[in-house]
Amino acid sequence: MPAGKGIFSSELSAAWENHEHAFTDEDWYQPGDALPYFEEVTLPEKLDITRQYASTLAIVRAGAGLLSLKDKLIKAGHTNREKE
Repeated sequence: MPAGKGIFSSELSAAWENHEHAFTDEDWYQPGDALPYFEEVTLPEKLDITRQYASTLAIVRAGAGLLSLKDKLIKAGHTNREKE
């Protein structure tokens, strides 16, 4: 794949060392351990994230449009960069 195209992900063995694991039949979950963390949560009376979501979505769409335009300009030769 040419440089700058697509998403690159290294092989798992290049990112993480191999580790041996000891597995047991013991259940890691203990009932009631997490409950105290949820008792302190106060839920808002009204929660509306529509505007924030729409704003974020508009920013993502604009960025994608700019990247698409950049690629078209490069392919058409309207930049100082060589065609990829």
